[in-house]
Amino acid sequence: MSANVLIDGDRSHRSWIETALSYLPEDIIEKEDSKLAVIGLGGIGGCRLPQDFRQREVLLLSDWVFPPVGQSEGDAAGQFFMRFCMVNYFFCRYGSVQY
Repeated sequence: MSANVLIDGDRSHRSWIETALSYLPEDIIEKEDSKLAVIGLGGIGGCRLPQDFRQREVLLLSDWVFPPVGQSEGDAAGQFFMRFCMVNYFFCRYGSVQY
């Protein structure tokens, strides 16, 4: 994963976000890394986005999408999170798929 993606949240949230981003194809990361910010909101009700975040594609992730402590990528909650992040990213970036 590129160091240019802005990530914010508590330590657990950051770890899950970094893991989810590692599943993105390398060509997408290379093209999109400096345009993306991902924020794990945790238990906060709101926040102000710093200027460097506002100039990017921002994904805000609610606390309920993160797996509980002790879960791994192989657990159902971990797999849900990975899919949730990927669907959110591609939907926000490229719009809905037309069938």
